[in-house]
Parts: sequence; structure tokens; C-alpha cells
Amino acid sequence: MEVDGMTPLYPGCRPEDTRLSVTLECLEMKAEHKWTDSSFSDNMKSWHARLPKDNTLPTSIDEAKKVVCPLDLPHVKYHACINDCALFRNEYKDRTTCPVCGQGRYKRGNKKVPLKVVWYFPITPRLQRYFVDPKEAKLMQWHAEREKPVDDPEKGKILTHPAQDYPGYAYVSCQVNHGFKACVKCMDKTPHLQLPKAPGSCKTVFQGTRMWLRFDHPWRKRKDLFNGEEELGRAPRPRSGEEISELLENWEECPARERSDRGNRRCWEYGKRGLFSGPAVLGPPHAP
Repeated sequence: MEVDGMTPLYPGCRPEDTRLSVTLECLEMKAEHKWTDSSFSDNMKSWHARLPKDNTLPTSIDEAKKVVCPLDLPHVKYHACINDCALFRNEYKDRTTCPVCGQGRYKRGNKKVPLKVVWYFPITPRLQRYFVDPKEAKLMQWHAEREKPVDDPEKGKILTHPAQDYPGYAYVSCQVNHGFKACVKCMDKTPHLQLPKAPGSCKTVFQGTRMWLRFDHPWRKRKDLFNGEEELGRAPRPRSGEEISELLENWEECPARERSDRGNRRCWEYGKRGLFSGPAVLGPPHAP
């Protein structure tokens, strides 16, 4: 790949037009415009014949993939329920219907074509890519190397990364913590709606985001653009870091700390990171 990154596309071309860069650009166009493999290969052959002699442009999809193969990430494909209820793997690998909502696994027809496929990229190779880049590696170690800010005497405690408040959270700078979940139905009676399993998706949708708009905003009364109701409620008062910390420690109604195969998890951990000052308000799809 290093050689292809320095190999000109053809003698006398622009310095930036290397075999690697042009191949990557062509593959990006293939993905963006959903070209088939055969159409991509035909296009590459056509341009190869028209470029100056001794050009290095790949002439097929297989040749193009070999040029960029070091950039490929290992991945696993899983069939998934069209409503995101479950993956057809492990105990469900032989099922033809979703164990939760009953929706079919395959499209109608003679061939078993799945309705939805999920691509899973294993976490280890993904993290290795981050640490290869010196700039990204520095950002990945920010939680351990950043100096803890001093509390403001007027505003009180400043929210920081959990690694700076809890010893052992990240005992090495390259450690990456993940797997947090948040309690989405209890704090301030978060407006939510559980969609039915059938016919539906069994998903939880969150309404009431218009409460963060100013009180005279026209969208608050636009029933037709949202859920058919006016939104006249006011946003909850933003809590300080100390208040959030106290809630996390003493909230009895939320699930307590639990242990799983991925390590300790704690609901509302995102609250310690200051992410609950209020969600962004998204307008309707056709709104300006």
C-alpha cells in the first residue's frame, strides 16, 4: 500500500493522483452511487484503455480491492429482525421468524434473502486503527493524560471524565471503557412511548423535545408536524454536577449496579459526563 501510495497513475499526472488515491476515490463513488461490481469493472476497463499507456489504474473490482486490502476491517454479517428486535444467531440461527415480534426473516420469493443484515466490526481491530494514527492515539488517551480542572468557587464542582473522579476507572492511559447504558424512562418523567410489537417495531420513541424551545416558538402548537399534540410544557431545570452525582448515588427507583460479561455497567453514567442538560430539538423532515 505504501508503494501504491507513491506510484503515479500514469507518467506526467498530477502528484496527488497516485494509484492508491485514485482507486480509493473510485471505490468511494461505487459505494455512494451503488454501482454493481460488474459495472465498476467495466468502467475501470474503459478508463484504463483511454488513459496514457503504462497507466496503473486497476481494471477490475478484484484488482481494486487488492490495492486497498490493508484498509479492510474484519467484519461479521448477521441476519437481523427488520424491526431490530433480535439477531438470528446462537439459539436463533435456524429461526425463520423473529422470536420477539414474529416478523419474517427473509424476503418473499424462492431464494432466502434476508430482510436486514447487520455488519459487526470487532472492537479490537477498530481500536487498533485509532492507535495507529498518532493524532487519534493522543485523543484516545485524553481521559488519562488530561489535567483535572479545578472546581469553580462560584459554580461549584465541575463535571469531569469518570476516570478523573474514580480511581481505577482507567488504570492505563490506553484503556478504553465502553458498555454504558442509561435509564431513559425515569428522570424527570422523560416523555416516551413504547410502540406495539405487532404490527409495529416494539421500539421506544421519545417525544416532548419541543419543551426545550422558547415558549413562544411556533412549533410548540404545530400538531400536524409532530405527534398530533401541542407541546406547552417547560424544560426541567438543569442540574449541577453535584446534584447529578447525588442522584446517581441515591436513586432507589433506577436499576442498581449490575455485572455482565462486559464488565461493570451503571445506569445514568452518561449523566456524570454532563450529557443531560437537554436534548437537541429536531424539526420535522420537511421543515426549513
